[in-house]
Amino acid sequence: MPHSRRIQEGTDLLSKEGTPLPPRIGSLGFLGKIRRSMEEKRGGELYGITNPLTGSIGLNERVLNQKSPEDVASTIVHEGAHAKQVQRQGLLRALAGLVGYDPEGERRLPYGQKPSELEAFQAENDRENAVLLRALQR
Repeated sequence: MPHSRRIQEGTDLLSKEGTPLPPRIGSLGFLGKIRRSMEEKRGGELYGITNPLTGSIGLNERVLNQKSPEDVASTIVHEGAHAKQVQRQGLLRALAGLVGYDPEGERRLPYGQKPSELEAFQAENDRENAVLLRALQR
């Protein structure tokens, strides 16, 4: 499925920078749309979501079409970090998480304190730092 112009601009920006793109990027699927609806009811915005079983990324084009290509690129990098987490944890752990298995207690933490989110935000920061460093070296 082709992406919107804004999503394409974000992926083009990452490619131009030399930032690897996650392999499976698409629009929100059925469960992603349910999650988007839940976020909107709480007054939040869902930019993207990563399938905890497959690692495929669903982007919320309704929101991201209103953002800059830089914001889109950051979202893709953030969700790409989650896709790598899914790959690392394996299917058994993902299935256990879906039924509530949470030995580290991550689900009880606020969003910005969850180790998986901290890692994803760090991936965004690492990309921004790499872009700045390359610009300074020119």
